[in-house]
Amino acid sequence: MNSPRERSGDGASTRRGPLHALALGLALVALAPTGVPAVTPATPRELQPEQSFSGTLPLATPPLVPSPIVSRAELERAWTLCSVKTPMPAIDFGRRLVLVAVAQSSKVSFVKLTLVAGDLKTTVAIAPDMPNHRTCTLAVVDRAGIKKVNGVAVGA
Repeated sequence: MNSPRERSGDGASTRRGPLHALALGLALVALAPTGVPAVTPATPRELQPEQSFSGTLPLATPPLVPSPIVSRAELERAWTLCSVKTPMPAIDFGRRLVLVAVAQSSKVSFVKLTLVAGDLKTTVAIAPDMPNHRTCTLAVVDRAGIKKVNGVAVGA
């Protein structure tokens, strides 16, 4: 015999009736997928570089500050200092920014870019060697929604 009374895990008696069933049904409808993902400002979003470039920097040259490049003049300076062999691309800095990672290693790469609440968090992989130069990696990303990079405000 089915009874509207059931025992909870602590042994207390609970009463479940038509209102309980209605509330449970409404809760399930509210949780049902709608086809539109719930995105809030704090929802992490993975980004992929649109382009990546690398070059080398002599050890005697002071390393570049690893902040995003937001102007053509900054990019020209980094491109020259890092001796990037490929031609410098045309970049719309109103829509893009360039991330920079530099280390005394033969290989430096961005392995993860996560945007959380306007702050782009970067994860960089570095080869475990110590050549007689630094390697520079530059990555072009869409700047939509990016207010900071690793907690530092992005310039204009």
